[in-house]
Amino acid sequence: GTELGERWLLCRVHGTIVGLAGLIPDYYGNGRARSRGASVLPEYRRKDIGSALMHEVLNLAKRLRQNRMTIYTFSYLDRLAPGASLYLRSGGKIEAEYLQLQM
Repeated sequence: GTELGERWLLCRVHGTIVGLAGLIPDYYGNGRARSRGASVLPEYRRKDIGSALMHEVLNLAKRLRQNRMTIYTFSYLDRLAPGASLYLRSGGKIEAEYLQLQM
C-alpha cells in the first residue's frame, strides 16, 4: 500500500510498539480515504490508546485534505466487530452491512 500513499501511525510505550493505525489517502477518489483500522495489543486495551490513535489518524486525514474515510470491519451476526465501538465513538457511522454465505 505504500505505493498508494499509505500512512501508518505507531504508538509506543517504553519503546515497544503497542498499537497502530493507518489510512490510504484518496483511495476512493479525491478526498476519500480508506482507513486501515486501529489495532492495540490486548494487554494495552482500555487505556485510551485506541482513541488516541484514531484521534491522530483523523487529524492526519484532515491535514491530507480527506473529507471522508471508509473502514471495513468483520463481525459476527450477533455483535459488532471489536473495533466498531471505537470507530463509532470517533464519529463514524455504520452505512452498510454485508452478508456472505458459503455454499
